[in-house]
Amino acid sequence: MTARTLATTFVLAATVCTLASRAAADDLTLPAPVGMSGDPSAALVVAGNSAFLHGDLVTAARDYRSALARKPDFAIASFDLGLVEMHAGRPDLGRADMDRGIRLAQRHGMSTRVIARLRALRAAFAPNRVETT
Repeated sequence: MTARTLATTFVLAATVCTLASRAAADDLTLPAPVGMSGDPSAALVVAGNSAFLHGDLVTAARDYRSALARKPDFAIASFDLGLVEMHAGRPDLGRADMDRGIRLAQRHGMSTRVIARLRALRAAFAPNRVETT
């Protein structure tokens, strides 16, 4: 793994743990997003996060897409799919998915702190244009 990939993996793990507000940053057991325990879409995102953290971009993308097929307005699934697309060398798709995730997070009333973290992560890995509305 490159240093950038390791950094991204750490940031993704920390972001997921923060959003879930349940796991320590050094624990790779990724819980479902807050309020979504038992939701099949959330389980797919957790599986996708695990695959991503283990370097399996194909499985991660498949899991995120499956979550979005079940729940098209799932902000975190869209954003995480964007991260995978960036790592897979598809920056245009990655930026579009990340921007969509940010818009959905705003629409769903996620906290400004969470939205700020998503924007910062989006800017760090896809600096060409950060969607603000």
